[in-house]
Amino acid sequence: MDALLEKAPPLRGQLPPSFISSYREFINVLSSLEETLKLNTVKEAENKITQNWLVEKCQQVSGLMTPADMAKLIIEACKSSDFETKLFEILGGDEASMNLLFEEIAPNATSIAELPPDFVPTTENKSTSENNGTVPTMPTSDALWKEYEEAANLAAIVREETKHLEGQAVTKASDKLLLKQAKALAKRAAQLKAKLPIDPDNSIFDSYNFESSQQQPSTLAPAGTKQYYQQHQFPAGTQRTDYDGYELVHIPPPISNYKKLAEKDSVTLDDVMTGNLRRLFSGVKKLNPMQSKVFEFAFRSRGNMLVCAPTGAGKTNVAMLTVAAHLRDENILAESNDPLAEYRHKMNSTGGRKKIVYVAPMKALAAEVTGKFGQKLKPLGLTVREFTGDTQLSKSEAEVTDVLVTTPEKWDVVTRKGGALAESCGLLIVDEVHLLAEERGSVIESIIARLHRYVETSQTLCRIVGLSATLPNYEDVANFLKARCFYFGPEYRPVPLEQTFIGVTDKSWMMKEKRMNMVCLKNLVDSLNRGYQVLIFVHSRKATSGTLNDLLGIARNPKELAMIDLDSSAMDHFSPDYDSDQYSRLESRVRESRSREVQNLFQTGMGIHHAGMLRSDRTLTEELFASGVIRILCCTATLAWGVNLPAHTVIIRGTGVYNAEKGKMVELGILDVQQIFGRAGRPQFDKSGEAILITSSQENLNHYLSLMVSRVPIESGFFKNLADHLNAEIVASTVTSLSEAIKWLHYTYYYTRMMKSPISYAIPQKTVDNDPSLDMHLREVLDRVLQGLDEGGLCKYHRESGKISKNDLGRVASYYYVQTEALGIMARELATRSGYEAVLDLLCGYTGFENVRVRSEELQEIDLLKEKSCPIDVTAPLEEYSGKCCVLLQAYISRTNIKSFTLISDTNFLISSAERITRALLDICLLRKYAHLARCCLTWCNAVNRRIWWFGQTPLRHFDIPQHTLIAIETHHQHYDSFSSPLDHALSLLDMPVDEVSSLCKLSSKGGKRGLTGQKIMNMVRMIPLLGVEATLFPLTQSMIRLNVKMSPEFEWSAKYHGFSQAFWLLVEDENNERIYHHENVLLTKHKYPASVQVDVIIPVFQTSLPSEFYVRLMSDSWVGCETLTPVSTKNLILPAYSPQFTSMDTDLNLLPIRSIGAPYYTFCAEYTTFNRLQSQVFDSLHNSDKSILLAAPSGSGKSLCMEMAIFRLMKTQPSGKCLYLAPVQDLLQARYRKWKRRFGRNLKVMKLNESNFNSKDIDESDIIMCMPTQWEAVYRHNCDIDVRLIIVDAAHLIGEDRGVRMEALITRAVYRSSEQKVRIVLLTETLANPTEFAEWIHAGNFFNFPAISRPIKLVSHIQGFPGRHYVPKMNSMNKPAYASIREYASSVEKPVVIFVSSRAQARLTALDLISHAASDETILPGDRVFLNCDDEYMQSVIETVSDKVLKHTLSFGIGLHHNALSKCDRELVENMHINGEIKLLVATSRSAWGLHNSSLVIIKGTEQFDAASRRYVDYPISDVLQMCLLAGRACRDEEGVVTLMVSEDKKAFLKRFISEPFSVESCLSKLTSEFLNSDIANGNISSLSDAVRWIKCSFFYRRLKQNPTFYGVDGADEASLNAYLQKMVQTNFHSLRDFECIADSGSQIVSTVLGRAAHKFCLDFRTPKQLLTAVQEIMEDISRWLGTEGIGLAIDKLPSDIVGAVVGKLLHAISETPTFADLPIRYEDDQLNLRLAEKLPWRTQSPDIVMNDRQKKRKHSHDMMNSPHVKCFLLFQAYISQTKMPSRDYSNDASHVVNKAMVLLDATDFICSNPVHNNVAHFIYLTERTRQVLRDKKISSYGPVPKHPINSRTSAPKALKKDTAVFKPSSSRIKSSQEEKVTSERNQLPPDLIGLSQEERKKILGGRLFKMIKKIQPSRAPKITGMLLEMGDFALLHLLENPDVLESKVMEAVSLLGTHQRTK
Repeated sequence: MDALLEKAPPLRGQLPPSFISSYREFINVLSSLEETLKLNTVKEAENKITQNWLVEKCQQVSGLMTPADMAKLIIEACKSSDFETKLFEILGGDEASMNLLFEEIAPNATSIAELPPDFVPTTENKSTSENNGTVPTMPTSDALWKEYEEAANLAAIVREETKHLEGQAVTKASDKLLLKQAKALAKRAAQLKAKLPIDPDNSIFDSYNFESSQQQPSTLAPAGTKQYYQQHQFPAGTQRTDYDGYELVHIPPPISNYKKLAEKDSVTLDDVMTGNLRRLFSGVKKLNPMQSKVFEFAFRSRGNMLVCAPTGAGKTNVAMLTVAAHLRDENILAESNDPLAEYRHKMNSTGGRKKIVYVAPMKALAAEVTGKFGQKLKPLGLTVREFTGDTQLSKSEAEVTDVLVTTPEKWDVVTRKGGALAESCGLLIVDEVHLLAEERGSVIESIIARLHRYVETSQTLCRIVGLSATLPNYEDVANFLKARCFYFGPEYRPVPLEQTFIGVTDKSWMMKEKRMNMVCLKNLVDSLNRGYQVLIFVHSRKATSGTLNDLLGIARNPKELAMIDLDSSAMDHFSPDYDSDQYSRLESRVRESRSREVQNLFQTGMGIHHAGMLRSDRTLTEELFASGVIRILCCTATLAWGVNLPAHTVIIRGTGVYNAEKGKMVELGILDVQQIFGRAGRPQFDKSGEAILITSSQENLNHYLSLMVSRVPIESGFFKNLADHLNAEIVASTVTSLSEAIKWLHYTYYYTRMMKSPISYAIPQKTVDNDPSLDMHLREVLDRVLQGLDEGGLCKYHRESGKISKNDLGRVASYYYVQTEALGIMARELATRSGYEAVLDLLCGYTGFENVRVRSEELQEIDLLKEKSCPIDVTAPLEEYSGKCCVLLQAYISRTNIKSFTLISDTNFLISSAERITRALLDICLLRKYAHLARCCLTWCNAVNRRIWWFGQTPLRHFDIPQHTLIAIETHHQHYDSFSSPLDHALSLLDMPVDEVSSLCKLSSKGGKRGLTGQKIMNMVRMIPLLGVEATLFPLTQSMIRLNVKMSPEFEWSAKYHGFSQAFWLLVEDENNERIYHHENVLLTKHKYPASVQVDVIIPVFQTSLPSEFYVRLMSDSWVGCETLTPVSTKNLILPAYSPQFTSMDTDLNLLPIRSIGAPYYTFCAEYTTFNRLQSQVFDSLHNSDKSILLAAPSGSGKSLCMEMAIFRLMKTQPSGKCLYLAPVQDLLQARYRKWKRRFGRNLKVMKLNESNFNSKDIDESDIIMCMPTQWEAVYRHNCDIDVRLIIVDAAHLIGEDRGVRMEALITRAVYRSSEQKVRIVLLTETLANPTEFAEWIHAGNFFNFPAISRPIKLVSHIQGFPGRHYVPKMNSMNKPAYASIREYASSVEKPVVIFVSSRAQARLTALDLISHAASDETILPGDRVFLNCDDEYMQSVIETVSDKVLKHTLSFGIGLHHNALSKCDRELVENMHINGEIKLLVATSRSAWGLHNSSLVIIKGTEQFDAASRRYVDYPISDVLQMCLLAGRACRDEEGVVTLMVSEDKKAFLKRFISEPFSVESCLSKLTSEFLNSDIANGNISSLSDAVRWIKCSFFYRRLKQNPTFYGVDGADEASLNAYLQKMVQTNFHSLRDFECIADSGSQIVSTVLGRAAHKFCLDFRTPKQLLTAVQEIMEDISRWLGTEGIGLAIDKLPSDIVGAVVGKLLHAISETPTFADLPIRYEDDQLNLRLAEKLPWRTQSPDIVMNDRQKKRKHSHDMMNSPHVKCFLLFQAYISQTKMPSRDYSNDASHVVNKAMVLLDATDFICSNPVHNNVAHFIYLTERTRQVLRDKKISSYGPVPKHPINSRTSAPKALKKDTAVFKPSSSRIKSSQEEKVTSERNQLPPDLIGLSQEERKKILGGRLFKMIKKIQPSRAPKITGMLLEMGDFALLHLLENPDVLESKVMEAVSLLGTHQRTK
C-alpha cells in the first residue's frame, strides 16, 4: 500500500513540484489498485462489510452530506468500472478521505457494491452519534475551510497538469482519465466555494480592519486558505485601490523600532575583537542589532547555525563573523591578546589549513561575494577565489586559496569526486538556504547530507552556517542543518520597506504591455519628483533599452500622460544631473564608450545594465548611477544579485520570465523578487525604501501577495532527483547497500520534512503508526529507484542481499552531472549509431532538452537558420525539440546572429550543457572501445567549445585574426587544395614565401591597423599544437606486445594561446580504425616544454590474427582539427618463441626426512621434520651435486630451505669456500639476513655488507656474505680474489628490471671467468616463461620450473576495477571496498591482513578511513574489536614507546603502519605485533612487499605510484605486484590465501592475464653496458673488441637476443644479424667511453685511462670522472680570475675564507650534478619543499653564479628546476653544512646518503688530481680536503666572495682579496719568502711529537704507525704497500692515519695495482 501511496500527490499546503509531476503516474496506478490489493482481503471483507460498517467509516470523513448519503453514493460508485474516480469525487482529497479510500473502500469495492443501496442506519449508530455529539450536520466553518483549501489546491495541481492537453485530440486512456479528474475536482472546488461565507476572489480585504493601529503581522497567509481569512488584521494603513486598467495594493512600511534595538543590543567591535581579526571589519564600529544577537554564538562557538532574517538585515557580516572565528581557530589569524593561540597552533600543526567554502545561489552573487570578501581578506594575506562554471582553478591555485566562493552545483560536483579539495572544507556557508524549496534545492540537500555523513564517519569538524530570508518552518531547516536557529522578523530590517503590488486588469496582450509601461512611468515620475533614484528591473537584455524607450515615448505624448494624471513636466526628469561634481569627468568617458545605447540614453538621464554589455560599459553605468549623474537605471536581475547598487525606489516591470529549461514563460521566482526588493532603500541615506511590483494579471497579483507574506512550509524537492543523487553516492562508494542508502536519506531535508509532515509526501497515517522511523517506506522507495538504475545499466543492484556496486555508466552520469535516465538511453543508442550525424542526433535528443519547445512565431527564423547555418543535415523534424536543438547548435558553431529573444535563451541553455553531455558520450565511447565514435564526440566537443567547424574552416580561427583574412585562407583552400584537410592546408603556408602568404591573406607588408603580417600568420601556424610521434613495438610474449610511444611537441608554445598546459588524447586503434586498444590523456606542461613524453602500452595479440598494423592517433583535447595519425607496422615483428617447460610435481615421491642432510647440519633446521614435496624433488640436485641449478617456483613453495641445502653442500665439500647471497631488494636482503643470522650465527659467520664500508678482513673471515649487487660490485672492484664457491641469487627474475641489471653483470662476469675459477650458481625465481635461457646462461646441469598450481597454499584472487582518471579520488573510492573485503574474507581477528598502498600519505589516509568505516559499521556489536587482539593496558604500554604520532593513533585501533618514514624501532615493533596477531591489519607501502611476512588476506590498493621526475603516476613493476600477491596465505595455518587486487579499470584485463601466466623476463643489460665494459677493461679482463663481444655472449642478454630479437632492435634472429648487432653495440659503447676519456687505444689493445680507473675504483658512472675533472679545472680558472694571477699554486693553502667558501660551493655543486645522484628520490610535493628550502640557503641552484650574494643580484629560484634530483642534492649539501632544519625525516636520511656519496666522489677527485697526467690541478687536493672537512664539521667560515662582477669575467680581484699582494700576486722577488712562510705554517700544523724533526725522521715514525694499521688489513702485503704509501707527503700520511676508511680504500687500490702488475708479468 505504501508503495502506491508514494506516487500520490501531497494534499495540503504549498505542494512540491516533484509531486505535481508524479500525479499522472498516481492516476495510472489507481486503475490497477483492485487487482493488486483485493486478494488478501476478500474473505475478510465478506465477514465484515455491512451497511453499519460503511456508515461508521463515512462518519470519519467530514463533508457536506450525512454519512448515510455518502454511503449510498459510495455503493453506487463501487458498481462503476471507474469507481476510483467517482470515489475520489465523493470523498475529497483530505487526509482522512484518502486513508478511507486507499485502506478501506478500494480493497473492498466488490463487497460494497453488493450492499443494498436503500437502508436506514441502525439505532445503535444514531444513539452513538447523539451521545458523542457528532450528529451529521453541515460542516463547521473550520471543516468547510479545510475542505475548500484541499479541493482548491488539488484542482489547481490537476489543472496545471492538463494544460498541455487543452485543445488537443486526446487518445490515451490515462489522459482521458486525467481530464475527467480535473473536471470533477474543479466542480467540487466550485461547490465548496459557493458555501463559503466569504468569496475568496472578490473580497480579499473585506474582513480586515485597515485602520487598526496595532502592529503589522510579520507575514500574511496565502489567498484561498482558511488561515488567510482568520487573521485578525492587515498591516495598518494598507490600501486597496481599483484604477482604470489595474488594481493596486499598497502596504506601508511597518513602524520601526530599529533605533531602540540598536541602542539596546549593539556590540562594539573594539571591545570584543583586536588584532587582525578587527581589521576584517574595518569601517564598522558597531554591529547592528541582528548581528549583535548572534555575535556570541557566531564568533565564540564552532557550532552550526541558521540565521533567518529579512533581506538587507546584514547577514553578510554574520558570515564574516564566522569566517573570523574560523581563521582564529585554524590559527591563520589571531587576536593580539588571544590566550589560546598557542594551543590552537598545536591543535592544527599536524594538518593543513581548512578552507572556507561560501555557496552562493547564483554566479553573479558569487562574483559579488568574491569581491567583498577579497577586499577584506586580501590585506591580511588571504586569498579569495571564485570557483564556478565560468571560472576554473588549477590544483595549486585551489590548494593555496583560503576562501572558495562557489555555486551549489559546482560544489556538488567537487564533493562527488572527493579528493583533497572536498575534504579541506572547515567552514561551509550556504547563502539563501531557502532555495531548498526550489528546483535546485535538491543540490543543497545533497551537499549538506554528504557533509554530515563525512563529518560523522571521519570524525572531523566542519561548521555549517546557513543564511536565509524569513522562513515559515525554520525549525525544520535548522534540524536538517543540525544547527541552532536565530530567527528575526521584519523589525530588524535597517530600512523599513514600503511595498506596492500592482496587477493589470486589461485583457489583450498589447494593452497589458502598454498599461504596465504607463503605470511604471507614473511611479517612476512620482519617485523622481521626490528626489529619489529609481531602479527598473526587466527580464531580458533587449527589454532594458526597449523599456526605457517606451517610457520616453509615453513621456513625450501628452495624451498618454493625461491618462495617468501627468503633464509635460514629466520630461524634465529625463536628463542627466548637469550640476553634479562628477558630470564632466564621466561625460567624457561616456563619449569614449563603444555602446551607442549608453551614449544616447545618457543624454536623457537614463542607463541600462545587463550581462551582455562590455565590462567597461557596465562599470561606467554603475559609476554614473552611484554618483547621481543619471537617476534612472533599467537593468536585469544580474544587477540585483551581482552588484551592490541600491536605490530608494525599485520597480519590477513585469513578472514573466522565459525559462529555457522548461521552454516557456514562467513567473518570476519569489527568491528573485525578494532579492530585488532588497535593493530598495539605502541605509546611509533613506528612512524607508520603496518596492513596486507590476504584474500582468490580477491572478498574478494575488499569487505574489500570498508568496511574499505566506507561512506555507517549504517542502523538499529531493524525490524528483533522487535517482541522480543516489547514483552519485553509489559512485562515491558512500552507499554500497540498501541499508546504507536508507541511512544516507536520513541526512536529507526530504527525510526531515517527511517525518514532520508525512501527509505532504503521500504517506498515510497508518504507515506512520506501523513504521515510526519510515525506514520500511524508504526501503520501498529506494528499491524502486535502484531497480531503475540497475535496468538502465548505471549500477548493479542485488535485490536479495541489498548490495549495490557502481559501474562505468553511473560514474559518467555522476561526474558529468547528466541525468541518469537520459544517459542510459543515450548509452543504448550509441551501440547502434556511428558518425558525426549520430553524435549530433544523440546530443540534441537529450531528454533534458525536451522543454525547448518550438513556437509558431519561431519557425520562420529556424527555417532560415537551417538553410544558412547548418552544414550537417538536420534529420529530426523542426517541430520536435531535437530538430530545433540541432539547428540552434549548428547556428551557434557557425557564429550566426540570432534575432529572437527566446531562441537566444534556448541557445544559451543548450550550449551550457552541450559540451558536458558530449564529454559524457566521449567517456562512454572510450570505455566501450568505439574508436570512430570517440573521435566524433571529441571533435563535436571542441567544435562547440571553440565555435569552429572541423571541415571547411581553418584551424587558424583559434587565433586573433580578422575575419576577412580567415575567409581568404579558407577560400584559397577550397579553390586550390580542396582535397587536403584544413590542418594540412594551414601547415602548407609554412612552405610559402612570406610575401606570398601576405598576398594570400590579403595583408599589407606593413601589417595594417593590427600589425598583422604574413610572418605573423606563419608564426601562428607554428603555434598549432601538434605532436610528433615515434612508436616502437616490443614483443613481450606470444600474446602480448609493448608499444612505446614517444611524443614530442612540434609547435611553439605561447602562453596566450596554450596557457600552462595542453592536453591530448592518445588512441591506439586497430587496422580498421574501429576499435581502441588503449586510450590515455597526455598532458604537456609549459615548464616541461619541449621535453618529450613517453608512454608504454600493453596490447594483447594473437599470433594467428596479428593485425598488419596499428594506428597511433593523437588528438588535441581543446583545439579543433589538430590531430596526427601514425601507422605502426607489424610486418617485421617477430614474436618470441613460447614453449615454457614446466616441471610437474611428483606426487608419488616420498617426503624425505630432514635428517637426509646429514649430521650436524640437520640441527640447523630443528623446526622441520621432513621436507615438503618440492624440496624432496629437488634435494638430489641441490645437495648431492655441485652443478649450477635454476629453481623457479611460486613464493611460499619452500625455496628458502632449498637455498640452505646448497649451503650445507658447500660446507661439506668445500669448507673453506664462501657463499655469496645476492638479493636485488634491500628489504628482502634484511629479512633473509635476520633469519640466517638466527639459524647459522652460532656455527658460521654470516656477514651483511654495509653500503659504505667493506672491511676486507671481515670478508675474508666470513662464511656467508650477504649483500646487494651494487655492494658486491664495489667489493669485487677492490678485491677480485675472494674465494667465493657458491653464489645464490634470490629473486633472479628481477634482472629484467633496472634494479637487477647489476645482478646480471655480476653473474655474467662469473660465467665469463668460469675457466679460471669454478663457481656454483643457484638461481631462485618465480615461475618462468623462459627457463631455458636462464639455465643455459649459468650452464645449469638441471633446472626446475614448477607451475603456479604447485604452491602448497591455494591462492584465490579477486580483481576489482575502479574507473576515473584522478588518482586521489580513485584511491579514496577503494577504501570502503577494502573494508568490505576484510569483513568478507578475513572476518576473524585471527586472520591477519596486509594492505599495500603507494605512499606513506596513502597509508595514513587509508588507515584513518578504515577506522571510520569500522566505527560506522552497524554489524559490529558494541565492545567488539575489529582489528585489535590484545588488552588495552598492554596496547597502551606499547603505544608509549612509539614515536610516530599517527602510528600511535592507528595502533590503538589495531592498525599498524609500515613505511620508510618510520623509525627502525617503530617498523620492527609493528611487524612483530602483526606476526604475533596482536594487531590484525597492517597498511604498508609497496616497497615493503619484499620484507614482510605472509598474511591470510592481501589487499593491493592501486598499482600506480607518483613519479616526480615525469610528474605523473606510473605503474608498479609487475614483479612487485606479483610479490604482493604471493604474500597471501600463511604456511601450515591457512587453507588458502586471498588477494584482492584493486586497480584502474583499464588495467584490470591486463593484470588478470599477466598474473595468471608465468613470468617472462627480458634483459636490461644494454642500459649499463658502457659501465660494465669500462670496469672489466680497468681490471684487465677485456682488452679488445672481440673480448667485449665474448663477454656479452656470456650474458643472459645474449640468450634473450636470440629468442626475442625484435625486442632489442635486431632485424633478424640469424647468427650474422646477431654478430653484426653485437659488433655495433660494442663499438658504440667504446665510442662513449672514449668521449669521456675512460679508455684509450694502444695499438690493437684497449687500455684504461686515469678517468676510467677512477670510475672503476670508486664504482662511478663512466661519465662522472670527466665531469669532476672539468669542474676542477673551471674552479681553478675561477680562482685565478679572482686573484688576478695564473700562478696560484704557491698560495692555494692560504686562500682567504671567502675564496675557500666559493670553491667549496662550486665543488659541491659540480658533485651534485654528476650521474651519481640522478636516482636521488624525488617524492610527491618535494618540489614545493625544495623551493621553500632554497629560500633559506646561501647558494643558488643555478650555475655558474651559485655563490653570488643578494647584494649583486636578486635571488631567484626557478620552480621548474625543483623537480631535479641534482638540485635537491645541492640543497641537501647546503642544509647539511648550515645545519638548517630539514623539512622531514626523509630529507635527513637523504642528506646523510648524499654526504656519504660525496666523500667517495671527493676521494675520486683526489685520485684524479694526484695523477701526474693532471699535474695542472695537483694542488687542488688541498681544496678537496677543505671540502671534506666542511662536510665532517658541518661548519664553514664563509659562503663565498661578494664580487661586483660575474664570476667568470676576467677582472681584477675584489678589494677584499688584495690585502697582501705578496701572497696573492707572486713575483720573482717574493717567491722565496712565500715558500718560507709556507714551511713555517706547515710546521705549526704538525703534531707536537713531530715538530722539530727532520723529514726522514718524520717518515720513519709515520711509516711505523702506518705499517701497524696496514698489517691489520693486508698482513701478507703490508711491507710493500707501506713502501708505496710512504711516497706521499707528511700531511697526506697524517690524513690516512686519522681516517681509517680512507686508508683502507688506499690499501685496496694498492692491492689491485699489485695484482694487475703480477698478472702482467
